[in-house]
Amino acid sequence: MAKELHSLGWDYLMFALFVAFTVFTPLWKRLFGKAKQRSKADYVFATGGVSLIAVMISIARGTLGVRTVLGYPSELYYYGTAMWEVIYGMASAYPIVCFVFVPIYFNLGITSVYQYLDLRFKSLVVRRLASANYIVRQICTLGITVYTPSVALSTVIGIPYWASITGMSIICIFFSIKGGLKAAINADVIQTVTVILVSLAVIIKGTIFSGGVKRVYEINRNDGKFTEHKAKKKKINK
Repeated sequence: MAKELHSLGWDYLMFALFVAFTVFTPLWKRLFGKAKQRSKADYVFATGGVSLIAVMISIARGTLGVRTVLGYPSELYYYGTAMWEVIYGMASAYPIVCFVFVPIYFNLGITSVYQYLDLRFKSLVVRRLASANYIVRQICTLGITVYTPSVALSTVIGIPYWASITGMSIICIFFSIKGGLKAAINADVIQTVTVILVSLAVIIKGTIFSGGVKRVYEINRNDGKFTEHKAKKKKINK
């Protein structure tokens, strides 16, 4: 249940400060600095001024989204370690993408798979069909992406669904229009570092509260969390 209103002062303050910091820090020069003409490449591809480390963190942020942070822990809690099987596919997919697909795109001077499909099949129809498929998929995905944190915000600090969904949509649209890819990368760095630090703090605090690493292991072992077959059987029985 949501907390009482009088006890939410610090929660609302920290939430507002973090949102403001995440939004305005990457946009500071754009909003308050000296205005300068930007090219299409600057806006879309963030040419210049972005470090390799920031780009790497931003790419990693793609697998550390809200569904991962909120969904995976609950899945592991209820159904055991079967969820770890996802890592096998991820660990094998990334090297293939890095060493097979990216060099091909780089040598061809293209920036997306849709350009490659156009060149490969010499058909604009194929390119548009692939692009339309991706757009539909992203619309469905964004619905879940926006709704999931709304549930968390409603549960923790009592923000109504409509308010959080509307607020996130407005902030994201404003941020994307004003900042472009460079601002998105900088925001990803801030959010990724914050998520990792907060997750470590929660893990350490929870481990200490539970009685130590050994006690945490014993609790999970006794409850069958490390046994995939038991987890699947428990899921089927439910």
